[in-house]
Amino acid sequence: MNNTAARRSEKRRMLMLAAIALVAIATIALVDVIFVYQGQISVSQTAPLKFLTGPNGNNPVRNIHRK
Repeated sequence: MNNTAARRSEKRRMLMLAAIALVAIATIALVDVIFVYQGQISVSQTAPLKFLTGPNGNNPVRNIHRK
């Protein structure tokens, strides 16, 4: 194997090792967020959206699936 091919092979090997290390670190970080994070989520109740049609928006939309 000539010198250029050896350098290319070494670069490819280093890039592959860097990619594997990045995947491992990202996996550990994701597991930390999923299983360790204990935040609190607050949800406030809101009224459902009501859509009106017509030129002035004064005709309620009919539910076509209601029987």
